[in-house]
Order: sequence, then structure tokens, then C-alpha cells
Amino acid sequence: MLARRLISTHQSRSHARRGTFAPAAIIALVVVVSGVALVLDKLWLDAAQLELNTAVEAAALSSGRALASDDLLREQSNTVQRLELARLTAAELAAKNRIAGEPVQLDPSPEGSIRFGKLVYREDLRETVFIESTENPTTVVVRAERSHTQSNPVALFWQGISGFGYGNVFARAEASVDNHLVALRALDGIPIPVLPLAILKQPQQAYDNEQPVDDWQTQIEQRHGSDLLSVDVASHKVMTTGDGIPEITLVTMGTDQRLDRVNAHFFLVDPLTSSDEFYQHVKRGWGQGDFKSATVPEVRLDRGPLSVSPMNVTGGDFASYLQPHLGECRIVFLYEQLAGGKLKCSGIAAGRMMSVTQAGNGGLKMVFQPGVLTTRTAVLVNDGLTTAAFPATANKYVYKLHLTF
Repeated sequence: MLARRLISTHQSRSHARRGTFAPAAIIALVVVVSGVALVLDKLWLDAAQLELNTAVEAAALSSGRALASDDLLREQSNTVQRLELARLTAAELAAKNRIAGEPVQLDPSPEGSIRFGKLVYREDLRETVFIESTENPTTVVVRAERSHTQSNPVALFWQGISGFGYGNVFARAEASVDNHLVALRALDGIPIPVLPLAILKQPQQAYDNEQPVDDWQTQIEQRHGSDLLSVDVASHKVMTTGDGIPEITLVTMGTDQRLDRVNAHFFLVDPLTSSDEFYQHVKRGWGQGDFKSATVPEVRLDRGPLSVSPMNVTGGDFASYLQPHLGECRIVFLYEQLAGGKLKCSGIAAGRMMSVTQAGNGGLKMVFQPGVLTTRTAVLVNDGLTTAAFPATANKYVYKLHLTF
């Protein structure tokens, strides 16, 4: 009898322990799963934040690029149309990015997610602030969010456990364009988008009964050039319709041509540049390794005229080599004279070769149209590279595009 009682008592205690262990195990499991869910939610929100930051920065840069477009070179520049295009460009690019698996949505309306204005230094605040304005804006601010306010918060893993759980994610990016240049500097992996071509800047005296050759000041700045061509910026396709931007006809040196009948020269960025390297420069611009004789891979614009050596491109089918680059907007130089075998370049511009043919004497005949180009390789006066004495002259063709917030 005593043995049976002991066995019965032992079995009762075992059942009691199992009865208390089961709820404890469930509670521990819930705690572990909840902890894992919270960790996953933190990682998920961090990833969503990074995705949204990337999307708005890309949208701001694309919109800023639209602010500095070829439309600025037309006599009847349409600011309203340009800003509308800048908004749509930003919204379209943002939608190609995703946050938490869904496209990033921006409101492209004038009162929506994309705002324009200028950066102004406030003496009372001792800081630079964004002032919204649609009058010749140089800065764009893009804001985006996934939140309860917009009824689109980011769903979290905790929701599957508790029945609720959403996260709010916000992002803001600011991009600006500035054309107060002091230098062009090649960056790591980013060459200066230059075409090593110098164009006659000022009118030159012609012989009696001869028409002077075209020059940049007359044909482009004073708008006496023809307007017969245009380009599709996205595809670089040249079209035979005018677009309100004049063109200039360029002629390079041939084997039996007078120097005064020439208004354009290809040139070498460095005296040690080989002909093979020159062809690469025509193809892609100037990289860091192309400035062999310089300690810094840059072209300074605040130290007087740039002296460079012309490149003889007569002979061969150089025109065919240039054909793939028609319609590409590139930086070019403006020269005032050719003396002592050197070109004296005193300015920069940007534009596109619209057509190119090779003459019988080996020279080239090209039609060139100015354009507006944005590049990270531009160095601004306020970047601290130059002294305050250097005049901050704006360049109407080349802008620096960069994130300012």
C-alpha cells in the first residue's frame, strides 16, 4: 500500500511540473520571437530609410540637371515649362526606385514634393537657408515619406505577431547648380567631359573681298549663326529642325589651307600626350592620369589664358571617328590666337558637334551648336580653391551640379 501511495504521489508531482513548464515555454518562445521580430523590424526600417534617401537624392540631382538645360540659351526661355519638366523628371526617376518593395511616389504638382528656389545666406541666422522661388531657381528640394500621415507607412514584421505595427520613414534631399567656375578637375573614376577642341573666340580681320571665318562671339553670343539643327538630348540624335539655338560652322587646318581661314583646332591636354591617348580623350574626356606634367589633374581658369599645343588631324578618316559622338554635349575651349605654335585659350563653353565631314585637303568641316552641361568635375569659386580677388564670372554653358544637403 505504501509503495502504491509513493508512486501515485510521484506521478502527481510530475504532472504538476509539466503543467507549469508548458506556459513558461510558451512565454519564453513569444519573447524570443518578439525579440527577433523587433530586430528584423529595425533592420527593415534602416533599409527602407536608405532606399528612400537614395531615391530622393537621385531625384533631386535629376531635377537639378533639368534646371540647367539648353533652354537657358534660347531668347525666349520658358521657365514654367522648364520647372514642369524638372518635376516630372524627378518623379519618374523616383518611381524607378523602391522602398520596402514598392515604387517611391513623389507628387509632381507645383505644391507637391518637389520645390524650387535659391540658397541665401541669412546674416541674422548666420547660415545659408533655402528660399522658395520659381524665378530663375538654382536649387531643388525633394521630400518624400512613407508614414501614417500619408496613409502609406512601412509594414513591419511585428504586425504579424501583434496585429499592428507600422513604421514612418522620411527623407529630404537638396541639389544645386552653380556656374561660378574657377577650375575643372578630374575625379576618381570621373573624367572631365571635355572634347579637346578650341574654337575661335573673337572676330579676325579678313583679306579684301573675303568673308571672315565664323567666330564664337559673332555667331553664338550675338546670335548671327544659322538655326537649322536640333538634337534629342536623350538619344543624341541630330534632327534637321531649328530649336532657337544658333550654330557655328567650324573649319580645321588642312594640308594647303591658310591659317586665317581656320577657326577650330583640336589640341593636346599635355605635351606628353600620345596620338593614341588623344583619340581616347576625344572618346571620353580627360581622366586623372591624363595630366602627366601636372601635380593636380585640373585645368585652372583663374590664371590667365591656357596655352596648349594644336593636334594635327589631317589625313586618315578622323571624321568617321567623330561620327559616334555627334549630339553629345561636351566642354570645349575658346581661343583668341595661335602664336608660337600654341593656342591661347581664354574661355570655356559647351556644346555638340551636329555634323562633321572631311574636306579634300584633309581638314574637317563641322557644325557646332552650344549647349548647357552639368558636371561634378567643375570647381566653384566658393570651394576655396582661389582667392577672393578672382572675379566670380558666371559661365552660361557649364554648371556644377551637386548635393547641398
